[in-house]
Amino acid sequence: MKKIFLWSIIVAFAGFLFGFDTVVISGADKKLQILWDSSNMFHGTVVMGMALWGTVIGAIF
Repeated sequence: MKKIFLWSIIVAFAGFLFGFDTVVISGADKKLQILWDSSNMFHGTVVMGMALWGTVIGAIF
């Protein structure tokens, strides 16, 4: 029972951090596009793609 409680706390905390990261990235999204003067296509595929790949790599390790 103690392990289940510990894992549920860890999973809930991980979900909170993922949501927090999503909010931070969303807030910086347009500012980065203006700062780097990037097109919508580049910004969507490269810049926002880096955030998604970061979550994949973070989930592996």
